[in-house]
Amino acid sequence: GMAIDAPGAPDLESFWSMLVEGREGLKRFTAEELDEGISAETRADPNYVPVRGLIENPEGFDHEFFSIGKREAELIDPQQRRLLQLAWHALEDAGLSEGAAGMKSGVFVGTGYNTYLLKQIMQNPKVMERAGDFSVMLANDKDYAATRIAYKLNLKGPALSIHTACSTSLVAVVAAVQSLRRGECEVALAGAMSVQFPSKSGHIFSEGGILSRDGHCRPYDAEASGTLFCDGGGVIALKRLDDALRDGDRIYSVIRGVAWNNDGSEKASFSAPSLDGQSEVIQAAIADANIPANTIQYVEGHGTATPIGDPLEWEALRLAFEREGATEPGSITLGSVKGNVGHTTASAGVIGLIKTSLGLYRQKMPGTLHFQSLNPEITAGPFQVTRETKAWPKLSSTLRRAGISSFGVGGTNAHVIIEEAHIETVESSSELTILTLSSRSKERLEVTKTRAIACVKETKNLGALAIAYAHGRKHFSERTTLIVNALGEVFEGPTAQVQKKKLIWAFPGQGSQLWGMGQDLHQNDSLFRAIFDELLTRVQTLTGLDLKAAYWATEKAPITNTRVSQLGLFAIGYALGQSLLQRGIKPDAMIGHSVGEWVAASLSGIFLLDDVIQIVDLRGSLMEKLPDGAMLSVRSGLAEAMSFKPADVDLAASNAAVQQVFSGPRSSIEGFAAKLAEVQIASRQLEAKHAFHSWMVEPICVELEKKLSEIRWQSMTIPMISSVHGDWLTEAVAHDPKYWSSHARVPVQFHKAIQKVAELGDVLLCEMGPRSVLTNLSRKELTKNSKAIPAIGEENEGKAFGMLLSEIWVTGFCHSRDILHANGSGRASGVTYEFASHSAWIEADKPKKTAEFPAPASKPTVNDHKGIETMRIAKISDDIRALVEESSGEVIEAKDNGTHFTELGLDSLFLT
Repeated sequence: GMAIDAPGAPDLESFWSMLVEGREGLKRFTAEELDEGISAETRADPNYVPVRGLIENPEGFDHEFFSIGKREAELIDPQQRRLLQLAWHALEDAGLSEGAAGMKSGVFVGTGYNTYLLKQIMQNPKVMERAGDFSVMLANDKDYAATRIAYKLNLKGPALSIHTACSTSLVAVVAAVQSLRRGECEVALAGAMSVQFPSKSGHIFSEGGILSRDGHCRPYDAEASGTLFCDGGGVIALKRLDDALRDGDRIYSVIRGVAWNNDGSEKASFSAPSLDGQSEVIQAAIADANIPANTIQYVEGHGTATPIGDPLEWEALRLAFEREGATEPGSITLGSVKGNVGHTTASAGVIGLIKTSLGLYRQKMPGTLHFQSLNPEITAGPFQVTRETKAWPKLSSTLRRAGISSFGVGGTNAHVIIEEAHIETVESSSELTILTLSSRSKERLEVTKTRAIACVKETKNLGALAIAYAHGRKHFSERTTLIVNALGEVFEGPTAQVQKKKLIWAFPGQGSQLWGMGQDLHQNDSLFRAIFDELLTRVQTLTGLDLKAAYWATEKAPITNTRVSQLGLFAIGYALGQSLLQRGIKPDAMIGHSVGEWVAASLSGIFLLDDVIQIVDLRGSLMEKLPDGAMLSVRSGLAEAMSFKPADVDLAASNAAVQQVFSGPRSSIEGFAAKLAEVQIASRQLEAKHAFHSWMVEPICVELEKKLSEIRWQSMTIPMISSVHGDWLTEAVAHDPKYWSSHARVPVQFHKAIQKVAELGDVLLCEMGPRSVLTNLSRKELTKNSKAIPAIGEENEGKAFGMLLSEIWVTGFCHSRDILHANGSGRASGVTYEFASHSAWIEADKPKKTAEFPAPASKPTVNDHKGIETMRIAKISDDIRALVEESSGEVIEAKDNGTHFTELGLDSLFLT
């Protein structure tokens, strides 16, 4: 995994775009834009170059995300703050933002020169007095760069703050690699961050010096006049290769060899570079990699564009490679990212490593910006510089390989050899894919979703992207999803906060069946497809009925045969239930409407699958042979409707407070409807050939009971609410053949059943079948915060099922990996967490106004001892609140009175 924050490139995608498009991330300031601290004399200097590379909003920090108080955040060196965010992003990109916590995860990082302490904090006496020397030191000393990350992210491997000037970050990489090789850690973070103040500033050019004349960094070019010190940083996450392959990680590149050394004293001065030191470290890295030097095709150089530095570095490279046998002229491309982002000092090496790793991963060599012709002081040897991005050629005998150099003032040098990862990537097939997105705030979640939509449109491996989000991200309470169906259509899923609800599955009865039901989901979801196909094969073996032929026939037609209807509804409901259960999603309770209760009982374990298939088949076959009858839906209260019904008409179902269904002989039903019309009660005759749930069903009950008495009853594993009694189904009743044999005779008490569901409080009710019949019936009875949704609805089943899975996840019923049934290879890079950018800034010599203590209460009466005590406690409480507010920078509201001190991101140091 990798993360970057460079001038003009706050993330990996924008960084890569900058490289391949040949853009510069530096900013040239107008007089009005320059920091007010830049003196008029400096601005007027003809050699003043008002150019720097900046990161976005260096003063900002998401202190709430890391549970750091506002006052403490303001004290912490912005370099360490941004480094902490980069560490999180690198772990996210690696798929480890959740898994690294508590592991032997190492941290090897550094920062640049701390100008925030010198130019802001120490210039504000009020802050220094309030915070105290110890707190200021803890927040700003370089010693704590690594340990702060380890503490905040709960990383338990080695944590070393490393500082070797410009080579800091690549030296940190070498240290991380060595630690991994020794087995000291399983994962290692390495990198650095540099942020200097004042941000909007430039430099004074001096002939023969190291700083640029024209505000451009031109590595190795004849017109190079110097470098520019800029802000930026990067962090990479490393694993041993075998571990990464075992875990199915996405691998940008493989580090083959590393080396570090120091120049010693054999050079012109302490700050001067050394030809021998640089060439020796390069040769040592090649030796460590144990590869021929002529298999290295690219070197990311230090490339500062200084008059002394570039020629000496080039000569060191030439000597090292020629000594190792790489002598073919122009066979190795040399480049430097400093043409794009300037010299980011402590983080320069890791930014070069990130650039080169991206190049290997995408098989392209980015060009070197501003290069026109080679510096005449340089002897080319086996190296050349290219201006344009080009394809990275593949050598016939080896993988693509590259080297990265970084050299620090003071003489500590590092070189790293990397190669491409030899992994076959497989594009995901077209099926339902769900991306799980979350944040700690609704506002940041919206930004994340917008970025993720753009990411989806560009990726070729949606399955890998879904795996990255589901397995590689820590998930927060504000959630949403993106749903991509088999056609590649992108839908925004529900947005909600994790809530405490019960999960209920509701299975519909006859009348909800649809021609073509399940076909779209069959194309979209491979898990459903496998379960459904196996089930239909079983049905056909046991009953001889081909449900696919019946429901997915070329000619669209209504499904009216009772046997086909009931077996079809059983199959679709059972396959939907198993699709969730096999994802690890289990309901708190289930209900079913008529034949739907048989589905629920099967999933609960009461029936063995072969038994229930044969019984449902028998039930449907017997009901199909019943004499002609009719059914009438009446929009009325139960008592009122019952007062008008004929004697030979029975209540078939009480579905809602004002929706009843009656069954009986066709002539009686027609007369009943006419009578209701006279009293202006709405009714509608259903498309039914038989009078289900009436006295006309009684002849089949005996044969059903006989069959039921032969089956092997099983224990109930998921609670059920009976739609016969409208109450919880007991094991004794569930194992009673008479209960099930009379099931088609007695009325369906769905209204009572859903009222029993409502007693559970807030629920998410999922209708596990076609249409939205039970969804609509349930909504009026459930609590205000409850929700009822269909699993597949009537059309676009892939989208509907994606919405169902999304709703289950955003509500908090399962882990993101449970809703995932991805078929991608490895993991892809998704968008990383969108941090808030709260201002965390201390102005020099501009102390903030302190919190005012509340005015004392009015003087109590002499004898009111109880009142005096109450007022004294209130006064102390107010004083403490004011003190905490002053120390922390947080507003402590009355509702926070019971909040623990540490929950506010504070510790005892703030009160010392």
